[in-house]
Amino acid sequence: MCHGNYNWMVSDMAFVAAFLEKLQRAFARGTTITLINRKGYAIADIAAFAGPWLIAHLKGHIRSRYYEGEMPGNLRFIASIREYWSARVLEDPEVEDSLFLAMYTDVLDIRREVAECDEYLAISRPLSQYHFLQSPAGTPAEKKLWPADGCLPGWNDLEAPDGSFFASMRVPGFGVMTRAEFDQVAEGRAPELPAFLFAGDAGFAPGPHKLVLCAEDVQEGLLKSRRMHEALSEVMGQRAFVPQSMLRAQLRRILAAMAQRDDFEVALVPRVAFASLQMDLICWRNSATVAWLQDRTESVYSFDEATSGAFYGFMGFLWGRLMAGWKNQDRVRRQLRRWLAGKGLESTEPDSAIVRGWRLFPMA
Repeated sequence: MCHGNYNWMVSDMAFVAAFLEKLQRAFARGTTITLINRKGYAIADIAAFAGPWLIAHLKGHIRSRYYEGEMPGNLRFIASIREYWSARVLEDPEVEDSLFLAMYTDVLDIRREVAECDEYLAISRPLSQYHFLQSPAGTPAEKKLWPADGCLPGWNDLEAPDGSFFASMRVPGFGVMTRAEFDQVAEGRAPELPAFLFAGDAGFAPGPHKLVLCAEDVQEGLLKSRRMHEALSEVMGQRAFVPQSMLRAQLRRILAAMAQRDDFEVALVPRVAFASLQMDLICWRNSATVAWLQDRTESVYSFDEATSGAFYGFMGFLWGRLMAGWKNQDRVRRQLRRWLAGKGLESTEPDSAIVRGWRLFPMA
């Protein structure tokens, strides 16, 4: 249960890496975590490791819930493991970092902490909608948390984005595909989706755009007459195919945008390294985030400003960690032009030890 903010946790990225490694060991043992936050965080209060945090949520290791109201007194953070251990972090101006940590193993203290956690659990609720790709209308339980019909909010229900867009996906899809292209692929079978998921017919919105694509998947799509699009297939509930001609048109639009704008950037990441990202993510700053595990077993849609801001920031961190050759814009443009000309589509670069061992977060 985190009542205040995460700043004391994320000021040192070495600590974050070590913390994540410990979490991985805990998850391997079957540990699950329920995190209860106070609703209304500012963007600066969200964890800097939002990407791995979201992956852990999608895999079911962590579930977040939120309550409304002020945090109680000087309490910043409380944690409990029933019948075993508990701890709390308090504000204390008398100590160097203004925080005081108290841990307990006494039965009575543990019961006190557990009771307080249960009180907040009873008044909190989840805010993110899972299974977006599998069921855009939401499950019966989720519908209670959303508008009367349980459907995704329409464009008019969202704060208008500033045009900033960040995406990591195997091949172009939401955010790059136009509504007309989506309708062509859907052939009248897909559910209604918000307009913001699609690029405008007149081109891409103003504002910084960063697009991370899987190199081999793009090659595969240009080699075949049509390629199954995994994410769109989940949305439609049956296999959905993108024609080669449509993928070529999308890549030409991307190349045109790269030529016209310095703030439209693309990275081509080798498949073995792309897989280490574990999820595909599309984010419009201050507006909405759509993400799914690469095996498409879980997905999430969030239009909370703080959440979307945090994941937009995480994608900026991801971009900074990509190898220079993957995001060298001259090289990317040359590669896309060669592929569109039918050259080099069946050749792949050998995976070096550096590429095979690439990880977004090197563990301490």
